[in-house]
Amino acid sequence: MVKKGTDVKWRELVEKFSSYEGTLDSFCKENSISRSQFYYYRKKFEKENNTTFQAIALENNNTNILTVTNNIKSATEIKIEIGKAKIFIPANEIALLSNILREFSKTCLI
Repeated sequence: MVKKGTDVKWRELVEKFSSYEGTLDSFCKENSISRSQFYYYRKKFEKENNTTFQAIALENNNTNILTVTNNIKSATEIKIEIGKAKIFIPANEIALLSNILREFSKTCLI
């Protein structure tokens, strides 16, 4: 029987590593865990999360306002990764997502 607290602890460690700037070996040493334990829990949580791609349609109206159509119903947050930068946005924050995508379209697209 798996203790709920153990999964919570490991989930926090796996998430903490995603923003860690050192190596996996140094992270494991700092947190007194083995690499095999880390890999086990990371794989376990990846299977649970089962992240799927969701397309978001953008429409450019005559008033230059970008509209975001969101058909994500079960996700609690949206993760945007560009290089080493990671942005986490609550899935229900449509206005914030729209603003971020508008800024990306200004700077990243021709």
